[in-house]
Amino acid sequence: MGFISVELWGKTAELYFPLLEKGLAVCITGELVHQRWVSVDGKKMQKFLISAQTLAISDPKFRAVA
Repeated sequence: MGFISVELWGKTAELYFPLLEKGLAVCITGELVHQRWVSVDGKKMQKFLISAQTLAISDPKFRAVA
């Protein structure tokens, strides 16, 4: 299983930033974005990411600190 980058902006990003870490299971609603570019050395590059609209932590091991 691999990982995919997620973009999260605004108040939602501010709220979740201190809680999220790599490998944490989350449910995301958003748009899959395919980015393409040419690197400085001329190589064609690409990646996929999710531009998130909503996010919920679904990891059963997650415990928020109050």
